[in-house]
Amino acid sequence: MNKTILFTSLSSNKRTVYGMRGDNNATVKVNSKSITQYKAYVINGTTPIQSIFTYPQSINSIEIAPNTIVPTIDAFNLTNLIFNNNNPSEIPILPSTVKYVNTEINSLEGTVPIDLLVNNPFNLRLDLSNNIGLNGNLSNDFCYIQSLNIVNTSITAIPDCLWCFQSSGIFNTTLEHPETVLCKPPTFDSLNLVSYQGRFIINGDLLGYGDIDQGLSVIRPNKQLYGQMDPSQGRKQTKKYSLWPETFTIEEISFVLDNATLNPLDKVHDNLITITAYFKIISNTYLPNISFGMNPCTIRSFLNNSIFCTVDSSTNNNLHPVQIFTQFQNNSLIANILPNSKKKKIA
Repeated sequence: MNKTILFTSLSSNKRTVYGMRGDNNATVKVNSKSITQYKAYVINGTTPIQSIFTYPQSINSIEIAPNTIVPTIDAFNLTNLIFNNNNPSEIPILPSTVKYVNTEINSLEGTVPIDLLVNNPFNLRLDLSNNIGLNGNLSNDFCYIQSLNIVNTSITAIPDCLWCFQSSGIFNTTLEHPETVLCKPPTFDSLNLVSYQGRFIINGDLLGYGDIDQGLSVIRPNKQLYGQMDPSQGRKQTKKYSLWPETFTIEEISFVLDNATLNPLDKVHDNLITITAYFKIISNTYLPNISFGMNPCTIRSFLNNSIFCTVDSSTNNNLHPVQIFTQFQNNSLIANILPNSKKKKIA
């Protein structure tokens, strides 16, 4: 007997779990944006469950158990994908959003797909363990995921970077450690860094997986780490880590705004709107951007913790807030309006 089960927002809020007993064929249709987690399994049956999703982009977690047809996952915003003794014919290409994939004990066979990680799922924790029929060589792409378990598989070769950072606990294997491993030194995009409220980011390649003792945590494995400094000890500091010989120069770029003044018709500056923003604290190396009425304000000078700028586009509303911002910080205020004043024109 064929059977179709329809799940809507009325029948399930967050998770759909469907069990099918016996040898009945079943099609499960998930027709609700509110359903974000999906499980399907067959109990004491041999015929599979077919799953159809009206809103696949709403599903972030799928658990596929035995005798369940694995859906195509390209359209899903998955963070979790679990094959629970499902024995799929292959591992699908993983989306960039996925954080956890478990294929443990699935009797997977064949070669690990060369494009498995083509979408760069850098938050991925991947468990391929206990699939003795799974073989092949892993590419360098596997250097850039959060963790990997290939215990009791027939995978024969892995990139050197995993051996180099095996002590980090990100890699489990029953392979014997090779006699020769090439651990390349890291490369850094820049040794001159900026911090916001003490937090700074180091970008590069082969940076590792963070080091708690060194005060470094991972954002993107081997690509991006973040650290912390105390700006009260100085807004420009140098740091060294025992991991590397390089010295980093870090400058705090947060600002503390005091007030701003606005001249709506500055005759000295071609009748343009001019703004002067005054700061209690500011970095003279990384000045913030300023805009007024959605129009950029071009910086003309910086002197004594104040920025003078001109707005090239006119506006009929002088009560627009002045926006002062960086990539990390955004402040707005209504400027004090000044009468037209005669100032020496700034070149």
